[in-house]
Amino acid sequence: MYEPDFKKRWGGLLENPWISKIQRDILDGGRNHYLKQILSRYQFTSVLDIGCGLGETSEAVSGDYTGVDNSLPRIRFASRQYPSRTFLIGDAQHLMFKENSFDAGLLIDTSHHFSDDLFVSVLKEMTRICAGYLVVSDPVCFEGQSFLSRYFYSLDRGGRFRSIEEMQRVFAQVLPIEYERLSFFTAFPGLYRHAVFVFKLEKP
Repeated sequence: MYEPDFKKRWGGLLENPWISKIQRDILDGGRNHYLKQILSRYQFTSVLDIGCGLGETSEAVSGDYTGVDNSLPRIRFASRQYPSRTFLIGDAQHLMFKENSFDAGLLIDTSHHFSDDLFVSVLKEMTRICAGYLVVSDPVCFEGQSFLSRYFYSLDRGGRFRSIEEMQRVFAQVLPIEYERLSFFTAFPGLYRHAVFVFKLEKP
């Protein structure tokens, strides 16, 4: 299965958490601020964050937080930066949690590292574990996207940025057709346009 994840790009330079953080702050500044604004209306009791990376999203949500990532350097970094939160190394397709263990599941800036098949597999696993909400956010390709924006998308370690329509086609295989909320924000300096999908999971 083709998985568009390029951790070794640039000799693995961006696997260094500090370099990755500096790059994000310069090219995608304020991302967490905007995400926090959008999610502030939701009072989650427990949150599972898949592909948690450096752990910043732990500051954007309420409730008990558990972050999972397959990068040990990032998990170690997140654990040091946010010691009151829980961070675990793990595989997004085979999570170690029981059904309905969390109120909400987050997949933030991660789906562009997945092929469509892998994306579907991860969503299925998250819907098994999460009982209330599923939040998926990622930069998206959009009409009128500038050359410079497309160029920086192409340099990312993830190689499968999607349009809104492409995201919706993946969602339709797993999630309710209607999402509760769709929001957008553009981080500084205007290179990345993020879409934030919020789904309310209907479970018996």
